[in-house]
Amino acid sequence: MDIKNKGVRFLSKIVRVQLSKTILSLAGWLKHHFPTAYRIARPAWRAFMKRLPKLSYWEDRRNFNYYQEVLRLAKVYASSGGQVIDVGTNEAEVLQKLAWFRRRVALDKRHIPPQPGIETVMMDFMDYQPVSEFDLVICLQVLEHLPEPDVFARKLLDTGRTIIISVPYKWPKGACKYHLQDPVDEEKLEMWTKRKPVAVSVVADRKERLVAVYQNQDVQSVRRGVVHDTFVDVDVLEGLSETPDQRSR
Repeated sequence: MDIKNKGVRFLSKIVRVQLSKTILSLAGWLKHHFPTAYRIARPAWRAFMKRLPKLSYWEDRRNFNYYQEVLRLAKVYASSGGQVIDVGTNEAEVLQKLAWFRRRVALDKRHIPPQPGIETVMMDFMDYQPVSEFDLVICLQVLEHLPEPDVFARKLLDTGRTIIISVPYKWPKGACKYHLQDPVDEEKLEMWTKRKPVAVSVVADRKERLVAVYQNQDVQSVRRGVVHDTFVDVDVLEGLSETPDQRSR
């Protein structure tokens, strides 16, 4: 009987989690297409969401546009695959989507949930000494948490041929208690990296995020993309000036 009750509770939780995901998806669609209706309905659905079980970090974010933009940029700038590392992976499963890479590494100081086909390295990135250069390095929503993001960022650029970095875009100071560097913009990111990106994108989910691509080789043009809520709608403009423009998670 106890096993039966546990099974019922487990299935109930699955249903409630799926319901949470569906509501979040619908909310994003409503916000994009009918912003006035979204503002009216928001207090009610937020009150309802508080009664549902909280989603895991990844379940809550897996459909964010900035993840889709990172994948798109990876296909453009690292289409040959090879080796990829996700620095500060947390519970994210972005590497699962980078299946054309023969070697995929997740690195974080904290525990990394095991994922099939993914190597895990639990250590401080500043102490990490890769045996060889990675073809792609991704570091998403990490730099804003660090007391010395410039040192960290420059090591990222030294670790791979192509580097994709995302940061919160112009979030007000104090908007997230875990962020030490808000607000972050193009100028601050360039100050940390000492480099101009070869491509930039502005991505909007619940908030804006900046996604920038760096390559350790000559690239002719800077691109700027804009991604709107729920539906990825990237408008890539060729031949812009070298000033990066962008937003992220």
